Amino acid sequence: MFQDLSMRRPSQEEMDREDIDRGALEGALRSLIRINAVGNGAGIFWPALREMILHRDPGCGPMRVLDVACGGGDLAWRLELRARKEGLELQVDGCDRSPIAVEMAQTLNATAGTSGTFFVLDAVKDDMPGDYDVIFSSLFLHHLDNAESEHVLKKMVDKTRSLVLLSDLIRSRFGLALVHLATRTLSRSPVVHSDGVTSLLAAYSMLEVQELIHHVGLFGATLERRWPERFLLTWHKS
Repeated sequence: MFQDLSMRRPSQEEMDREDIDRGALEGALRSLIRINAVGNGAGIFWPALREMILHRDPGCGPMRVLDVACGGGDLAWRLELRARKEGLELQVDGCDRSPIAVEMAQTLNATAGTSGTFFVLDAVKDDMPGDYDVIFSSLFLHHLDNAESEHVLKKMVDKTRSLVLLSDLIRSRFGLALVHLATRTLSRSPVVHSDGVTSLLAAYSMLEVQELIHHVGLFGATLERRWPERFLLTWHKS
């Protein structure tokens, strides 16, 4: 609990290892889905998505959204089902560098009866598709070093038709305490126990996110704190 938080310290997480055991990764992904549910991960993005849907031409069809580094794909089905309850049209697809994560996302969304499709894509190395109204990402930025973060955010900005949403942990003492609590009460996965602290130490502070916004040139972007100790970056394409 007394780690140095004065600067971010990105390092490889167990989940990112190419040789990670399939069972260990699937267990970690299931734990993160549970943590997302308790932390209202989908709820962070829903107000902005709902606002966009309500202002679209009804004849445009479903608003198409891409979740970058989607993990187990739980945000996709939660957001689509939330839209469906309000009679709104939304399709959330997802991409991830891990074929195991993509397979899990496909299975979970098929079980939920949602329309999302999922595909393997390395957000750092690969080009992103350009046919999505909204591109968002959750809990991904802390996996990247500063140069990679700028690179991925620029891709999202370039490829989205209308909106970029980005959310992640905030590096703080309170955030560290929450990570310890959440990973040990909501997960039995040793991978999540280890990666939780690694993630927090690699997370950005609010000031560092503001600097990232400046370096990428996101004029008009907004940055807000969200519970539990998360930030939400919102940028509308003119």
